[in-house]
Amino acid sequence: MSSTEMNQTQPQAPGTYWRSLGQLENSEEFQQILAREFPEGITEAPDEVSRRGFLGAVAASVALAGMASCRKPETKILPFTKRPEGFKPGIAQRYATTLTRGGYGIGVLAKSNDGRPTKLDGNPDHPSCPGGGSDMRLQAELLQLYDTNRSRGARNPHSAQHAHADDAHGHGGHGAHDDHEVDVWQEFYDWLEGDDAADLLNKQGQGLHVVMPPSTSPTLLAAVARMKGGSFPKAQFHTWTALNQDQALQGAQLAFGKPMAAHYDYGKADVIVSLDCDFLATEGDNIKSASQWGRRRAQATDLNRLYMVESIFSTTGTAADHRFRTKSGDIAGVAFALAGALGVGAGGSLGGALGAHDAAAFEKNGKKWVEAIANDLQSAAGKSIVVAGATQPPVVHAIAHAINEKLGNLGETVTLTAVVDGVEADCAAQLRALTSALEAGTCEALIFLGSNPVLDAPADLGFGKLLAEKKPKTTIHVGLYEDETAHLCDWHFPMAHDLESWGDARAMDGTVSMQQPLIAPLFGGVSPLEFLSFFNQDNAGDATWEDLPFGRDTTFGYALVKQHWQEATGAPDFDAAWWPKALHEGVVEGTGLAAERGAVNAGAVATAVTA
Repeated sequence: MSSTEMNQTQPQAPGTYWRSLGQLENSEEFQQILAREFPEGITEAPDEVSRRGFLGAVAASVALAGMASCRKPETKILPFTKRPEGFKPGIAQRYATTLTRGGYGIGVLAKSNDGRPTKLDGNPDHPSCPGGGSDMRLQAELLQLYDTNRSRGARNPHSAQHAHADDAHGHGGHGAHDDHEVDVWQEFYDWLEGDDAADLLNKQGQGLHVVMPPSTSPTLLAAVARMKGGSFPKAQFHTWTALNQDQALQGAQLAFGKPMAAHYDYGKADVIVSLDCDFLATEGDNIKSASQWGRRRAQATDLNRLYMVESIFSTTGTAADHRFRTKSGDIAGVAFALAGALGVGAGGSLGGALGAHDAAAFEKNGKKWVEAIANDLQSAAGKSIVVAGATQPPVVHAIAHAINEKLGNLGETVTLTAVVDGVEADCAAQLRALTSALEAGTCEALIFLGSNPVLDAPADLGFGKLLAEKKPKTTIHVGLYEDETAHLCDWHFPMAHDLESWGDARAMDGTVSMQQPLIAPLFGGVSPLEFLSFFNQDNAGDATWEDLPFGRDTTFGYALVKQHWQEATGAPDFDAAWWPKALHEGVVEGTGLAAERGAVNAGAVATAVTA
């Protein structure tokens, strides 16, 4: 029987489709939401409805609607007592601010309509967004800002049953707080004045551990230093993010003897070879990289050429002129073969180690593509780039540096600088140190600031199980969502979004940019800067804990950032010139890192290649 006859005689059952994951899960909570939105029977006509009866019901409803519409609707508003300078209702305003990604700052121009952020574009004056470029993740920040699944209130172990009372009665508007949330903050203030917090102070923070993602914020790093140099000198801070730069920084350590950051100018390169690096979409300074590469590709002549060696289909692979599908574990072999074909380390230990990897092993359909790439790179010496992906081992990054050095790309298309403060070279080691403290029972108080290691820690650590079994006396979580880590903590506080917070951050090249809120915290959030400064009792001065306005306005964060830069710059005209200009431009000039020279240690790389 032919396939056509089979389809005719055995029709396939229609497919099943779901509008959302909630509908697929079909939980009791989803059923309640569905019942409120579509009450049962609303789409069904009552039994035995005649035409005359239907018309009568419609006429009656219209008459009642007309009677109701005669009543003037009542709307309560709060007018400006003093209209902000330059504000005109209905006219959009634009502000320069900063969003963070992987701890680095990305300068944006945020459009605000009547006090609500509505559009984000890159700041053309910021090094991360030349020409005002943007990407889909930058645009999605607005969706996260207004995400209804964000944490909407504080929770503590004694009042957990009331933590979501506002969900049952509807949510307040911007800056709204129910009585319970205020009580939770008050209970937290009381805890800070209690015996447990006093014990931490008496022991100078011994047993206190803080987990936070990488941050290049000078003000936040100063708050950490102030905390270590003040009331909690023995407190331990752990930097953790699953999307880290450990491999790249360790590869630079292997090649140059110290961690260094590599910056690539894709607009100057005639030939680009990517070893599993999606630099156009998800890795590195991708907005800047895509802008540089795109402008070069838009030229009618003198196009650059992109080779991509990868194991999965990426945005960069889609745009590549030549894409070579390779197992992830074989990409190191491709890198070694390519370096050998280019004569890297010839006559030395590195050349000998690379000689064991033959380019012929990677032939495809009889074509020696590794040798073809090597020839193309050789013809573009000084105007080429070889870049390795974040998931590749350190030795692949080291070989990429060695190839760039051999081709004369260092100082031309590739610039080396020091690593920006706040970026760790081994996040995994930081998390292992915390795991050891939990296993030993020496962790008495644990604070998570915007991190979720229960979900994204390496599986072999078993972090979630360990946290549940070896739970410290006090656990605190500050985050945008009540996530997996929050569920295992006693206290939870909503974290403010970047568009709701005062702060600062450095770009990948070290340039400082200011972060100012476009809107007050929608759900009463607190920024990591405010929370850490809150713990530093020296910072409170003569004020009581209740005087610090967490989740109620943004004056505390504003004071912290402004005070830091006033002390750091010492500018005599700070209030009149420096500070207004930094906020208006969104960029602090002259704060980028200087270029450095690096020489590849061939012996160390040879040992790693042999291993």
